[in-house]
Amino acid sequence: MTTHRVSDEAWRALAADAREHGLGLHFHLLESPAQAGSARALYPEGTLSRLESLGVFETRASAAHFVQATARDMADAARLGLRVVMNPGSNMRLGNGAPPVAAMMDAGIRFGLGTDNCALDDNEDYLSELRLGRLLGRSASAAPAGQLRSFLAVATEWGAEAAFLGGTGLIRDGFKADLVAIDLAAAEGVYMDPQTRALEAVLARAGGQDVAMTMVGGSILHDRKAPARQAAERIRAAAGRTAAETRLDAGTWSLASRLSEALRSR
Repeated sequence: MTTHRVSDEAWRALAADAREHGLGLHFHLLESPAQAGSARALYPEGTLSRLESLGVFETRASAAHFVQATARDMADAARLGLRVVMNPGSNMRLGNGAPPVAAMMDAGIRFGLGTDNCALDDNEDYLSELRLGRLLGRSASAAPAGQLRSFLAVATEWGAEAAFLGGTGLIRDGFKADLVAIDLAAAEGVYMDPQTRALEAVLARAGGQDVAMTMVGGSILHDRKAPARQAAERIRAAAGRTAAETRLDAGTWSLASRLSEALRSR
């Protein structure tokens, strides 16, 4: 949901329900110039201050985008513990500008990274998007080593927090065995300085094609060594299940068509 399109009454109800059931609230926030202009006209006291008054931050909260955030918005987000999910490729492709990564880092905001199903290269390559996000954050005041650690956290610990996932994001006793193995043989290319740290190599050169294994909750979901046919069959089966679960019925299609026509006529 987009912040300025939700009434105060709905925000209060959503916040109360999330608080009662121990859930988090995730919403779009200040993505486009138009959204930012509407929010500032509706909430002169500040968008996050208004949400705070409605009880939104009495539960866990995360927001996507935050591209048009001002210094005041940054300070409020840090104070309230808001987790942000930046989507740099999508934001730039849609003409909304680049997310203020360096400013968020300097403000002490913990953020994750997503693709918004619209990655820069149309390939949904998470490591490529992570690299883009890191480049946007290079002007932050943190030292290079600190930036490296921060962007490891963006893809792990901080990302888990933004998705309200407990017990994951770190390799630690009692945490879930959610792991990824990356083969850097191809990323080394013709030459890589022998002193280059593994994390630096991953963030500078690795892509999805270099992922050798993924494990979720101790179960291996992807193994590059598995026969290609078996892997392809698993992917097709999973895609089929997802399509069946998300397919719209005739009534929903009709409602969507009427809604689309009404919006175009405004």
